[in-house]
Amino acid sequence: MNKAFVNSLPKSGTNLLAKCLLLFGYKERGHISAGTILDTTPRALLNRLIWKTNVGGYLLGVNSPVMVRKFPIHFKLRQVKSGQFISAHVGYQQELLDAVITNGLVPIQVIRDPRAVLASFVPYVVRDKNHFLNGLFSSLPPEERYKAVLDGVTENNLIQKPLQECCEALDPWMNTSDVIVVKFEDIVGKQGGGTDEKQLLVLEKLADALKLPHEKIPQVAENLYGPGRHTFRKGRINSWKNEIPSSVLKRISTEMSGILDKWGYEK
Repeated sequence: MNKAFVNSLPKSGTNLLAKCLLLFGYKERGHISAGTILDTTPRALLNRLIWKTNVGGYLLGVNSPVMVRKFPIHFKLRQVKSGQFISAHVGYQQELLDAVITNGLVPIQVIRDPRAVLASFVPYVVRDKNHFLNGLFSSLPPEERYKAVLDGVTENNLIQKPLQECCEALDPWMNTSDVIVVKFEDIVGKQGGGTDEKQLLVLEKLADALKLPHEKIPQVAENLYGPGRHTFRKGRINSWKNEIPSSVLKRISTEMSGILDKWGYEK
């Protein structure tokens, strides 16, 4: 079993892919993102003191990128053993992707319809009291929360990058041949509104790339959809159509048409 590095925008399906690997027999080694040092937990506070830098580091996070020293990231990557994976929300830098590959991890980029990401991200932040954007989002009216993700917002040194920019930050991952790109909509299966045929193709692709036993694929497919990871919410394709305010939805289809086309989603 090859080592793996699972990357995505927050709320794009990292947990679904992680659950998939766990069902194949993997063990999870950790997670890195902006929240690793910006959340309000004691561990994040300690990481903030040790990891944060202003120059010469890696940018963690996609929505709210923050620069950290390279050595703790390299240390975490070196700790991952065969049969283990680490998950992340990172973008922006080819150098960080190169470090993942150099340390022998197979990079997997999970993507999801940006409108579904928006519909899932807003309630997640409002619900998670430890999230570094919780106070800001909780203070906004419901529709303004969605606009804050679409347009970006800066308040009290907290940054939420515009959704378009967040998607573009994944370009190094999307454009590198060594990266396996997995669509959430393809792996979620029939129970999540997709198809079992596409799910099977993705599981076979992962099994080939990670040197996993194909005989486990039916068991993985049967148990993949549904709870089992702490942030599972709905996990259904197109549920965003009934959740995002119509005014915001119209803007996304127009303003993010380039991303929707590039990622293969209908406007």
